[in-house]
Amino acid sequence: MSSHNRRLRDRNARVERYLELVDPIARHYAARSPESRDDLRQVGLLGLIRAAELFRTEAAVPFPVFARAHVRGTILHYLRDQAPLLRLPRRRQELEQQRSRVARQLRQQLGREPGSEELRLACGLTPEQWQQFENLPPRPQRVCFDESQWRGLGSPDEPSAQADSGVMAALQRLDGRKRQVVRDVVFAGLSLREVARMRHTSTTTAHRLLHQGLAELRRQLTPPSAAAAC
Repeated sequence: MSSHNRRLRDRNARVERYLELVDPIARHYAARSPESRDDLRQVGLLGLIRAAELFRTEAAVPFPVFARAHVRGTILHYLRDQAPLLRLPRRRQELEQQRSRVARQLRQQLGREPGSEELRLACGLTPEQWQQFENLPPRPQRVCFDESQWRGLGSPDEPSAQADSGVMAALQRLDGRKRQVVRDVVFAGLSLREVARMRHTSTTTAHRLLHQGLAELRRQLTPPSAAAAC
């Protein structure tokens, strides 16, 4: 068996053995962001595969610790610029800003927290308008990112410098636009807005291409037995 095939075998064995590391991390960040657990799991799986390729048995750090750092780092790298892309309707933004401003003023004047009716009257809204505003669904929760969690995981814009050719070969098999977006966002750490501007497309299209590319990578890189268990 060639050294290349042996590395691929070892990589696939590690991915299959430690696949369960990905889901809790993806679930953790899915609960704190607008992204779905399935999407984050796809991103995390790519981080696990990179960890399996980069790990050396002589390393002082056990593989599960090494892998969790890569899975978490890859997910955070993907998420850190996604939340600002969400846009609320302008009227809702204006009302939220007005309510916050009015609430501060009333607290100073009254020396206590203003009631709902006092806020409504100060905002100049009818009971029907206030009820509609109060019944709006909660805003998507933004993620608080600790950049120390993803620093030091290697240069994201040079994935082929250390990693085995497996991930890069899978990337090369993607459609050209999907490949570009996956590399730009996951490896280079660009935001979807930056990618859309650079690729002369919309953020919606860039987001769709990214999710499609990640799904295809997952199908290509998940060991058959692990895929059957999902």
